[in-house]
Amino acid sequence: MPEQPRDGIQATIEWEQDDQVRAQFVNHALISFDGPSFYIRFYQVLPPVISSANAAEEVTTVKGRHVVTLAISAESMPGIVEAMQRILDQYQGKSTE
Repeated sequence: MPEQPRDGIQATIEWEQDDQVRAQFVNHALISFDGPSFYIRFYQVLPPVISSANAAEEVTTVKGRHVVTLAISAESMPGIVEAMQRILDQYQGKSTE
């Protein structure tokens, strides 16, 4: 995300790597906002173990395990969304201009 001056001060961010932070697999998210913040709640939803064709018909819900919630300031959200879109476009082989 591009650095943005705040109150007339511009500084370079030195990104620190924390080897204690574990990567978590997520495949679902809920996004909401409340006043000055956006909240993204990430979930892991795994398919149920099915032992027979009859058991598959009985499955009506699956559990979504809450992995993490991110609280993001409304002022930062547009830059984060833009950065995510740019990376997604690169992943999909689209040109970024």
